[in-house]
Amino acid sequence: MKAIVCTRYGATEDVVELRQMPKPTVGPQDVLIAAHAASVNPIDYKIQRGDLKVIMRLSFPFVMGFDVSGIVVETGAQVTHFKPGDAVFARVDTNRFGTFAEFVATDAQFVAHKPAQLSHAEAAALPLAALTAWQALYEKAHLKQGQKVLIHAGSGGVGSLAIQLAKHVEAQVATTTSTANVDLVKSLGADVVIDYKTQKFEDVLQDYDAVFETLGGANQEKSFRVLKPGGVLVSIVGIPTAAWARQHGLPFFMPWLFDFMNRNNNRLARKHQVRFDALMMTPNGKQLEQIAILAEEGKLKPVIDRVFPLEQTQQALLHSQSGRSRGKIVIQIAPASGDANT
Repeated sequence: MKAIVCTRYGATEDVVELRQMPKPTVGPQDVLIAAHAASVNPIDYKIQRGDLKVIMRLSFPFVMGFDVSGIVVETGAQVTHFKPGDAVFARVDTNRFGTFAEFVATDAQFVAHKPAQLSHAEAAALPLAALTAWQALYEKAHLKQGQKVLIHAGSGGVGSLAIQLAKHVEAQVATTTSTANVDLVKSLGADVVIDYKTQKFEDVLQDYDAVFETLGGANQEKSFRVLKPGGVLVSIVGIPTAAWARQHGLPFFMPWLFDFMNRNNNRLARKHQVRFDALMMTPNGKQLEQIAILAEEGKLKPVIDRVFPLEQTQQALLHSQSGRSRGKIVIQIAPASGDANT
């Protein structure tokens, strides 16, 4: 099968290439998906550059990619929820990824039925980003009706979905974006829009219940200021927490290391009397089914920046790294069809 592989750690131009790779084998709990579309996420190029090698052990060459939408062509003996011919989408297992390919095998627990009215390209744009927003807002921040949440980078792949999920629970949403994307984030439901080119969010906003931090660095430090006492900042950038390291059985020194590397976040949380948490998203087919329902009801719509063919995945990754995209970047693997479920 054709697949996009990473041959070693390094720059996208040097280590990402199209190759013929063996078709994946199907275990008893697996589904084999004929991939129609995949999407690019920051984790793709972070892994490729070696940014995550301290917590991910990989053998080269490996097939890249975490999001997929396609058609089930084979199921393992223990799979009962899916059958050949089903249109599905998934964020595959972190330890067994590889969706930039013509065929993808993954455990059925990570798979959900694709929203019927979405194309495969649209469905492929959802899994990782929507699950990230879902878990950050609903599981970490416990966002509720009437609460105020600041979502950074509202025009991005994660931010654009987070706005919609926050509005689904009737929260009040503020977001940061550039001048060019103000109308977009308003159309997604943002109540307060901060144009970071002309405004400083930390001077405008105050007494927020939650911040969903997607940028990191100095932006994250400033975000603590807008929270009210007892609020929470949930970050998806930087280092996991010590609790996460212990939960996932990392070597004994890793919780200490992560705590040390998060010392500034922990200090700021104490200073402002708030809670800091870092999210490492966990793939979850049941949550993805709930996300599919929202998409079916028209309450959750992916924003797609560009669609690249599989052969141009290197360019897709470079476009993602440029920071100039709005919404998701999609890779079309099989020819697009007029029927969203074929």
